[in-house]
Amino acid sequence: MNHPKSSLWSIIGWVGIYVLLMLSIITPLNIVAIHLILVPVLVLFMKLEWKWFIPAYLIALAILYALLGDLGLILVMISLFFLPPVLVMGYGYKQRKPPQWSIMAGTFTMMAVLIVFLIIARIIGYDLVQDLKDVVLSNIEMLPAAVQEQVNTGQIDQLVFLLSQMIPFFIVAFSVYYIVITHWLSRKLANTRQEVIPALPPVRNWRLPRALVWYYIICILLDLFVPNEPGAFLTMVLLNLFPLLTWAFIVQAVSFVSFYVHLRKKSKALPVLLVIVVIFLPPTQYIASLIGLFDVMFPLRQRMSNNNKE
Repeated sequence: MNHPKSSLWSIIGWVGIYVLLMLSIITPLNIVAIHLILVPVLVLFMKLEWKWFIPAYLIALAILYALLGDLGLILVMISLFFLPPVLVMGYGYKQRKPPQWSIMAGTFTMMAVLIVFLIIARIIGYDLVQDLKDVVLSNIEMLPAAVQEQVNTGQIDQLVFLLSQMIPFFIVAFSVYYIVITHWLSRKLANTRQEVIPALPPVRNWRLPRALVWYYIICILLDLFVPNEPGAFLTMVLLNLFPLLTWAFIVQAVSFVSFYVHLRKKSKALPVLLVIVVIFLPPTQYIASLIGLFDVMFPLRQRMSNNNKE
């Protein structure tokens, strides 16, 4: 089963890595494994033609089922659940499409798969809201007794309702995270030539569409002046759209700082420091998003470049 692009041992190795990652899902290592399970399949897809990828993938699934029986069948279903985004991304890479196309297509495919999963889960009687409540309660039980006494049932129900209203946000955020991580790791691992999985443009060159500025400003105004009515459609839209746009402009702020660092030859640790700050100090997220907003609205980079020339 040798292929011009890949040795037999390389393929066996990646099949083995994939099987081990899938088996790790049922161990305490699942916290790490679940973030990586798209990578080996995408690497195999990039290294092999269809006629070799399909049997290699099916062999991995057969090993899982042979080792664990019914439990292995559950892992097989999880694997098939994550397969469509891999195929879409791999198709884009093999067709030499821009990496932005592959990432966007993979993200939308992942979102579609998650929505289908939620619909099927609802049909078979799975209660996501109750599951969210159980997760919240289990986390509250881990808090000190003094803190638990200050939490009442009404507050728990309100938090669960808020989380259930933000499911669209979580779907988008989950999909973007998974696809970007998969792209980055697969490019590091799969490339035998740099053109196999192309790199995204440098972070310093990333620019959001200017139209998003108006959407963000409208969201800010609505969030300030429109009454927050639980269950209202507009409230649900704001709950999901506002954080998505906030994080989009935070990424833009990271791009702006990266541009500044590159232009002025400053420490490359500055963009990393900004990311750490906005993650661990949530109040700074609004400041960072405003920096990104101004970067898109005004020609700040052009002025900085002109000043640097002078």
